[in-house]
Amino acid sequence: MIASPWVSPFGDQRRAKGQKGVLMTQTNIVGLVAFAIGAVLLFFAWRASQAPMDQMSEAMTGRFTGNTMWYLLGGIVGVVAGAALLYRGYMQS
Repeated sequence: MIASPWVSPFGDQRRAKGQKGVLMTQTNIVGLVAFAIGAVLLFFAWRASQAPMDQMSEAMTGRFTGNTMWYLLGGIVGVVAGAALLYRGYMQS
């Protein structure tokens, strides 16, 4: 097994002198996944809000259907949490 130059086999993530780049820590990976899932949920929310039944429901009641709202809320939470974790991960490295 070839060891990565970024991470020692003992979990130590210090960089060698003169080595540039960004470490992909566990925080960064979790943040990236949460951000991606949030973006996908926001896309689903946008697509669901454009559906004819959802448009009619919004016109009648003034709000989106329950599924569309869950997609929207989940997407916002995922994007915000993912961005916060990415920011935290990059500030630590």
